[in-house]
Amino acid sequence: MDRIRLRQLQQLEDLRELVEAVGHRTDWIELAPGSLPVPAERAACCGRAGAFEWLALSSPSPGESARRLAAAMAQRGRRVGVLALDQRHRVLTVAVNAGKGAAIDLSLDAPEPASLECLQRLALAGHASGYAFALRAEEALTIEEAGRRFFTAFQLSLDSMADATAPAAPVADRRTIALLQLIRVLFLYFVQARGWLDGRPAFLRERLDDALAHRRRLHRDLFRPLFFGTLNRPMEHRGRSRGFGRIPFLNGGLFEPHPLERRWQPEIPNRQWQAAFDEVFERFHFTLNPAGRPGAIAPDMLGQVFEQLMAPEARRRTGSFYTPGALVARTIDLALEAFLIRRLGVCQAEAAGMLVSRDERAVAALRQATLLDPAAGSGAFLLGALERLADLRRGEAPPAVLRRQILERNLFGVDLNPMAVTLAELRLWLAVIAADDSATPEEVRPLPNLDGVVRQGDSLLEPSRVLCRLGINPGMEGVELRRLRVDFTRANGAEKATQHRLLRRAEYGALHSCLVRASLRLEGDTSRCLSEARDPTLFGGQRGLDPSLRRCLRTLRSQRREVRHLLRRLEREGEVPWFSFEAHFGDVLAEGGFDCILGNPPWVRAEQLSRRTRLLLRDRFRWWRSHGTGFSHQPDLALAFVERAIELLRPGGVVAFLLPVKVATAGYARVMRRALAEQHALHVIADLE
Repeated sequence: MDRIRLRQLQQLEDLRELVEAVGHRTDWIELAPGSLPVPAERAACCGRAGAFEWLALSSPSPGESARRLAAAMAQRGRRVGVLALDQRHRVLTVAVNAGKGAAIDLSLDAPEPASLECLQRLALAGHASGYAFALRAEEALTIEEAGRRFFTAFQLSLDSMADATAPAAPVADRRTIALLQLIRVLFLYFVQARGWLDGRPAFLRERLDDALAHRRRLHRDLFRPLFFGTLNRPMEHRGRSRGFGRIPFLNGGLFEPHPLERRWQPEIPNRQWQAAFDEVFERFHFTLNPAGRPGAIAPDMLGQVFEQLMAPEARRRTGSFYTPGALVARTIDLALEAFLIRRLGVCQAEAAGMLVSRDERAVAALRQATLLDPAAGSGAFLLGALERLADLRRGEAPPAVLRRQILERNLFGVDLNPMAVTLAELRLWLAVIAADDSATPEEVRPLPNLDGVVRQGDSLLEPSRVLCRLGINPGMEGVELRRLRVDFTRANGAEKATQHRLLRRAEYGALHSCLVRASLRLEGDTSRCLSEARDPTLFGGQRGLDPSLRRCLRTLRSQRREVRHLLRRLEREGEVPWFSFEAHFGDVLAEGGFDCILGNPPWVRAEQLSRRTRLLLRDRFRWWRSHGTGFSHQPDLALAFVERAIELLRPGGVVAFLLPVKVATAGYARVMRRALAEQHALHVIADLE
């Protein structure tokens, strides 16, 4: 569909030409406008492709009507494309909702190049039908042109900043430092879009220009005082930084000096800062409303942008790739359905209906549910779960308050990559401010501290993994962690450091108690093993250390050495120096485990892992052991995540993972398939290829 054909669209019936251009069968069945959940002057079904329908409607507010109708139909299980036409102003909106929702707004007489490109991508997806087309159409209608340009500009600025700062620091540290500066400013552009930066729509640009006009060093004289002396301090404690005007106290950790900043004391040169504003932040429009101005940068676009920030080789090595929003949403819904089936004893259709109707029994069960993404990446599943749970509970509290409550009590994430953890936190914070209806900077509540919710660490090979082998979880000392984590999440100002110290002390106590109990148990088991060796035989002698007892004793002594080493290290450090589920999420384990573990764990072939990692995985995970020679017989890393998820799961809990299709047939996954079939209930298996 080119510019000429768009200009020829005059009346509602002409929209069939757009359906035909996509490659779908046209139709025309008039619908009673009152039968639709949105106001419309006229409406009709103008085409279809399998179970996918095209709906045409005439509306003076095409953008709002199209988006609302597509979302409402998706809630009813119908996948439709909506073509909403405003004949008077010659504006057309095309909307599809397969989970996250996407739409473009076109001026029929002067369409933007990005919108035309979306229509071209829509036509390329026309060979599909039903839900498959809905998924492809949703991605096609996402304004990716702006997203791609933004990513390219952001990447160039990141590289330039990293090259220009802290020359003595390792490359990885320089890159992290540069990324921190850019995402702080990115976050502030969204805050600025709310009018919270002294009520001025161009506050950041004006401040930068003023500093340059006075020949100041931007990093030292503008950004450090803004980040650390203003945004991270209550208004009454700001001193000279009050000169910035009415700026909210955001708290939350993003505007605290990072340990790498404390260590390397970086200073980004003016040239790099000015280029970042000229080439990145001032070239794009930022909005917190996903249905806002076409081509604008909205928070829902950042997932794909952030996933690309990792170098290609790092992405291949760690198996970190972008998960489409519709797939995230569908996986979360299936996980919640399975949770309700197990928790409430209902069938799949009933569970799905409960989510659609927001049944009180379902909502009550989900209020207490704990959800974990053990390989959170930049937070796609955590963000999706946050928004889904908030939608199910809408009306209980103001939207921003509700999201804070869910972050405090329901969501947990871990990722090995500290950069990914920072990006995940940023996306969750953006979800909070997007829902905040504060009219003035003074009304804005400080952001929650997410350090206790999203952790940097190794979900598979954490040092204290021996505790899982022994089946030792925190007891009552773990239960106290929940209250302390909630208190820390809410804390700000001077109280924040106090609450953080109390939380760290409790985490230390939970892990120390577990290791002491493990040591005592292993000593007892070792004594019993040696006692069995002294047992008399039928012929009057002693049994001795036969092969089975030798193996048992060797294992016990190895585990005891490991536990003692961990205890010594823990006591020497005085706090937990590594990530540990028993320490950091000990309250969840003390109550039996997580209710739902979901995500898209890394898909990494064995040959891409170091030999040491392969040996550790083989020793740690039964399902990860190879069943043949050569790399073709060695498992994908995703199998280890499935086994770890089962270990961390509460009895009756749910695992919802996206896995490589080969695990359904490959010989290396035979043990996993048998265990899942014999010991667990499989609710949904779907081949997405």
